[in-house]
Amino acid sequence: MSVEKLKKVQVIGHNSQMETFLEKLHRHDLIQIEDIKETLPDLNFTLEADHNDRGLEDILKQIKFLIDLFEKYKEKSGFLTGMFNSRIELTPSEFEEIISNFNVADIYAKYHEIYSKINNLYIHNNNLLVTQERLRQWTDLEIPLENIGKTKFTTSVLGYVKSDIFYQFIEDLQSLSYVEADRISSESSYFYVFLLYHNSISSDVSGIFNQYDFRQVAFPEERGLVRNRLISISETIELNNSKINSLEEKLKCGVEFLSKLYVIYDFFKVKLQKLKGHENLGLTESTFTLTGWIPEKNLESFSELCNSDPDFRFLDIELNDPTGDDSPPILLKNPKIIKPFQMITDLYGRPNYFEIDPTFFFLPFFTLFFGVCLTDGGYGLVMLIILGSLFLIPGLRKKMKDAPALLVILFLSSIPTIIMGVLTGGFFGIQFPEHIKKYILLDPLDPVKGINFMKFTIFLGLIHLFIGFITNFIKSWRQGNKKEAIHKNIPWMIIMPSLLLLVYKLLGANVKILIPGITFLIGVMWVVLFDSYDHPVFIKRVMKGAYNAFFGITG
Repeated sequence: MSVEKLKKVQVIGHNSQMETFLEKLHRHDLIQIEDIKETLPDLNFTLEADHNDRGLEDILKQIKFLIDLFEKYKEKSGFLTGMFNSRIELTPSEFEEIISNFNVADIYAKYHEIYSKINNLYIHNNNLLVTQERLRQWTDLEIPLENIGKTKFTTSVLGYVKSDIFYQFIEDLQSLSYVEADRISSESSYFYVFLLYHNSISSDVSGIFNQYDFRQVAFPEERGLVRNRLISISETIELNNSKINSLEEKLKCGVEFLSKLYVIYDFFKVKLQKLKGHENLGLTESTFTLTGWIPEKNLESFSELCNSDPDFRFLDIELNDPTGDDSPPILLKNPKIIKPFQMITDLYGRPNYFEIDPTFFFLPFFTLFFGVCLTDGGYGLVMLIILGSLFLIPGLRKKMKDAPALLVILFLSSIPTIIMGVLTGGFFGIQFPEHIKKYILLDPLDPVKGINFMKFTIFLGLIHLFIGFITNFIKSWRQGNKKEAIHKNIPWMIIMPSLLLLVYKLLGANVKILIPGITFLIGVMWVVLFDSYDHPVFIKRVMKGAYNAFFGITG
């Protein structure tokens, strides 16, 4: 229900202690180490972190490649099972055995070779399909493809021309001597032709080609009749597909390595992070300097860690509270039932370290507003039964501690939805008879009860805003901005209930408007005169205050 309190820690020690100290910090996960260049930019350290992470990065790329490759062939989990994280639980000895005996390089070499063969076969098939498509128009050609071209006395070509000018094109060609034209096929708006002409008229033929935009095609690498070549291509594609299927069966065998690959990947990723963590330290020839943040709840464990090694007594450790110039990491501290709503907080951005964590308020208001928007007890009951039953299914009950946050939020929202359905008479859109309708308190379709429903929702909105101003008041007061806390919040806490009563009067409620009218004017004048309290010019302060009052009220 709040932001975790942190301490700023700075550690200075001898380089001989650095590896052991960092290893223990990492193992116990006590501190978030900050980049020394950002936290202490004015200090000049003489050394850069000396580590070589290229090998680890290459290993991680190989493991990631294998994981992505095998996951495509993994058996799909059920819908409900897939909604939960499947953790791999290992004993220390099992973990050590995997890390020691699993040879990533050999597995990668074997399956990368299979993957490359499959990829090459797909590329070959694609090239064959392109060739097949190009040859398809020439199926009826009775001349072997290798005979198309230039000889000592003649030239033969294949090509196509637009159908609307084809006959004029042929007529002009045949007006020349020694030309033979044969239409092979047609498609869409083109005719495909075989032409044979004497070399002595090449220049005249080329002129006609240009005039009619005749497009030549050639198949220099192809041999034999086109129909035979198309049969050969189809057979080759079929053979390649058979090879691909056989190789993919071999890839499927690699799925058995997935669980170990997950473990290995996490291991090397953590190892790489530890190496890169050295970059955040300040190093000299003899010392290292570390800065970071430690939750107050971890202070005792941190103290025990520092006393666990006799050499650590020489470390210089300094702990301080965060100041306004610091940017501590944000750790939210909420009870188990509130924790899922951190998803909503993260969606809009976590609060500043010195601000109030709004997550607690999402539990009542988000679930309630969800119910008000849905107002159907039938849907709420279905959500309650389906989501609630997940806690009773033996296979999933154990995993409910890792249930997705959205699932828990929807489960909790089902209860206000049922309540609102009862209050508004909403149940799968069913129209209830009159003798039942009289018991519905907030029927939105009833002229009188519909006004009550509107009053109810306005009241909820007022409470929501009221709590917002209260939390903003507390935040500003804690930060020492007392004028801001008073002038930016209290007048609105006067205006809102007064305005609510005035609105209720317009909706027909029996409300005397004298007192709410006076308090409303007091709140408005307060905003006009003091909302911009820090502006030095009185007239501009009043004008800005009037602007804020107008748009604040209408908003």
